[in-house]
Amino acid sequence: MRLVHAEPVDAVVEGHTLTIQGSGMLTFQICAPGLSEDDLRPAAWALPLFRGDEALPNLPIRISAPPVSFQVIRQPEWLEVSYDAGPGKEIEMQLQI
Repeated sequence: MRLVHAEPVDAVVEGHTLTIQGSGMLTFQICAPGLSEDDLRPAAWALPLFRGDEALPNLPIRISAPPVSFQVIRQPEWLEVSYDAGPGKEIEMQLQI
């Protein structure tokens, strides 16, 4: 997973939680074997994880507030996920690892 964002974001790791806060458009590029557009929803993601050939439990990601727009676009090597917080609003994302 890679964050592609034009505006600054705050990213904090506490224990097993990564929290990302940002405004405007947040765009992520996600590459994971077996990942489909149906695994990515505005309020939560389920990312299949693999270690070698062994599947690990899904990686939950939570979004604090519904975005103005949410879009998933399939690219040749990844899925591109974009959130638009809306004018003057922020989005907070939490990733439990």
